[in-house]
Amino acid sequence: MRSTGTYRKLFQVLTPSERRRVYLLVPAIIGMALLQVAGIGSVAPFLQVVADPSSVETNVWLARVYTYFGFATTEGFLMALGCVTLTLLVLGNVFNTLVAWAMARFTQMRRHSLSMRLLKSYLYRPYLYYLRTNSAELGKNLLYEVNEIVNGILQPCMVLVARGVVSVFIFILLIAVDPLLSVGAFEVFGGAYSLI
Repeated sequence: MRSTGTYRKLFQVLTPSERRRVYLLVPAIIGMALLQVAGIGSVAPFLQVVADPSSVETNVWLARVYTYFGFATTEGFLMALGCVTLTLLVLGNVFNTLVAWAMARFTQMRRHSLSMRLLKSYLYRPYLYYLRTNSAELGKNLLYEVNEIVNGILQPCMVLVARGVVSVFIFILLIAVDPLLSVGAFEVFGGAYSLI
């Protein structure tokens, strides 16, 4: 497992403009997590009304929404609820795709920028440096080592942050819905995952 020092060094290697792009990705990741949680959270009320239309009257939150928007029939409310659920799920998936594309583009462009910066540093080395250094070593640094940084550290780090944020938001939603069941499920699945 890589230490936090490795990620700190990688962050220091990035230029100020590249760091700003990382900071811009954070709100996008949070927005993606919120949309995914909203989509997941909207499925339960929809399924509840499908299974038991009378829950529109017995459930406090559904009754408030039903009254606030002035629905005349349960069927109309169910149709509207289905449209909202579908819209949230589609928007969540679309935004998830856009954020994944933005993260992939950022990491792959860092491959280009790191290679260019490394190549530029080689070009400004004195001639004596090339007499003492194997050209295969320079090529390995430009190709293999940069790929290791991007594919082995930067890209997994971005994916880990994105999935971690989504997981935290989903866990908060589960806690809000059913705290006891959520904590129990978290302990069971978390323990199994840690064991594996």
